Amino acid sequence: MIYKPLTTAPISGGRVLYTTPITDDNLDLSVAYTAHLFQSKIEKEYEVRVTVVDSTVLAARIDAITPAAKVDWRSDPDGVRYSSITLPDDVADKLRRLVAKLRLRFAAIDLVVDTCGQVWFLEANPNGQWAWIEDATGLPITAAIADALLRDPE
Repeated sequence: MIYKPLTTAPISGGRVLYTTPITDDNLDLSVAYTAHLFQSKIEKEYEVRVTVVDSTVLAARIDAITPAAKVDWRSDPDGVRYSSITLPDDVADKLRRLVAKLRLRFAAIDLVVDTCGQVWFLEANPNGQWAWIEDATGLPITAAIADALLRDPE
């Protein structure tokens, strides 16, 4: 399984704790002292950062090319390659419905596609960063947000 911190804010010594693989040997009773996020380890083919703005769905494929980036692409920004992709219609529709159900107009959503092609939902962030992925891919996220701000909610 993997451990994900609840925040990527720096910890003691200015270090940032990224996603970390763990085993039963790494766990002890100290986990009882605070909240943690544990997830099943997924054998990733690639990851996807999806930006949903109202009904607009913009997706970027994130391919890790270094061992560190394969665990958590944020830990090695130079170890990834980005490209824009189109999600399958059923996945895009589910993400639109999720954002609407949460009564949001914007969400940055992280997905993993495993080695068998299965899509896994990780999280939806209502205040997620997006400019970096627009810069890397050319996806028109700024324009989608500006358009949304100019019209009434759908």
